[in-house]
Amino acid sequence: MKMYKNVNSTLNVATKFKMGVIAIGLALVACFSVQGCSKDVADKDAAANSQELRVEMRQLWAEHMEWTYATVDAFFHDQAGLGPKLNRLLQNQQDIGNSIKPYFGDAAGEKLAKLLTDHIQLAVPVLSAAQNADNAALEEALDNWYANAQEIGDDYANLNPKAWDQEALRDIWKTHITQTVGYSVALLQNNLDDAIVQYQQAYDHMMEMADEMTEGLQNK
Repeated sequence: MKMYKNVNSTLNVATKFKMGVIAIGLALVACFSVQGCSKDVADKDAAANSQELRVEMRQLWAEHMEWTYATVDAFFHDQAGLGPKLNRLLQNQQDIGNSIKPYFGDAAGEKLAKLLTDHIQLAVPVLSAAQNADNAALEEALDNWYANAQEIGDDYANLNPKAWDQEALRDIWKTHITQTVGYSVALLQNNLDDAIVQYQQAYDHMMEMADEMTEGLQNK
């Protein structure tokens, strides 16, 4: 009987040991599973945030394009409707400035909004000179407009030089001005088909820029 007791005791110890090993194994599996799930959730959250930011940037710059086109058209063909459209366009510049405040602070956002507001206001002498066929005034107004565009590119580059290349942004903004002039002239001449084609090219360019803005904000 004593021998059986010893055997049973040994079996009990072995069984408990085995169960303990299994319990530890299950605990480790659970731990790694939780960590894996947590990482998956974090990755999904990051992807969702990235997509949300991309949509926001594209929406803001789409509005910039849409209200610019509407304002230019009103300047030439609908003076009665110019005021409300211009005001909405100016609000968009503040909205864009506000969008970078969570990343770079209030001062940076206000500075960008000011530069963008200047960008809109400097278009007025360009449109006026073009409408009056005043080449000398047009040349001066364009020089000022391009200079402001370069300032905007430099401002972005200074905020995050690792993500936003200065020369690339200068080129992006120079192209934006050139394309805006292109469809503005077409609108002035009432060549609406050409205006729409050129506007679409300008819009596509701006969406590419919006994605560049998203990348720079994400990689701050």
